[in-house]
Formats: sequence, C-alpha cells, structure tokens
Amino acid sequence: MQEMAPYQRRIIFGMIGLMIIVLSIKLIDRHRRMVGFDMLGFLDGYKYSTALDSSSVGLKPPAIVKPESMIVDSLKAPAQSSEFLININSANSEQLTMLPGIGPVLAEEIVAHRNANGPFRTADDLLKVKGIGPGKLEKIMEFVEF
Repeated sequence: MQEMAPYQRRIIFGMIGLMIIVLSIKLIDRHRRMVGFDMLGFLDGYKYSTALDSSSVGLKPPAIVKPESMIVDSLKAPAQSSEFLININSANSEQLTMLPGIGPVLAEEIVAHRNANGPFRTADDLLKVKGIGPGKLEKIMEFVEF
C-alpha cells in the first residue's frame, strides 16, 4: 500500500472531523428534544418556549416576573389555572408538543394510540403509550385534562 501524500491525509482527517462534528450535533439535538429543552425558550427566560402557535389551545405566555415580586411570590404555592390545560383527547400532535418532554414523535404516538384505542380516561391510560413512563407522566399531569 502506498503512503498517502500530506494533502490526502488532511482531506481524510478533515472528513473524519466533519463526521464527528455532525454526529455530535445530531446527538445533542436528539437529547435536547428528548428532555424538551428549547433554546428560544431558554434565551427568553422561560422553561418552555411559546414560539409555537399557542392561540389554538388558549395558552398565553407566562408573565415576566420582576425581581422585587419574586421575594413575596416565592412563598406562595403556584396556583394551577385551567387556562394552561390541554385536553389530551382532543389536542392534535402540534398542541401536544407544547407539553413538557413531549416531542413530535411522542405526540404522534399519543394521537395514534388515541385513534386506535379510543379516548384516554385516566392517567394510567397514558402509561400504555410507547415512550411515556411514570416520570414523564408526572411532568405532564399538571398540564393535562381528560
């Protein structure tokens, strides 16, 4: 086997480096989607982004909290409001992606399971959907109604 010229080695190492970078980006993006992290929401100071069209489900973006009100409000328990609930039996897959930890693939799984087996009646019914475990169910329960 012939020895490679320096420019050939640079090309091969460059291609290998490029492949490593692309695979790293894909892995980071897959993990980001699995945990429900959204860079736009993070930069805006929200845990989850309101970049999606939230007008179709009646959601409104969270209010901006001023530092002086954080001291008083931090002692109060957050009140659960029906304005932030998504009906799991009537929401489409785009609306379901607004739930924490629910990406497009899992939203499609929920819709497919609902279409195949009928409406969800209890939280335990959601555990039958592939990809939803007890931890994920606990995260979304405060935002879901049946």
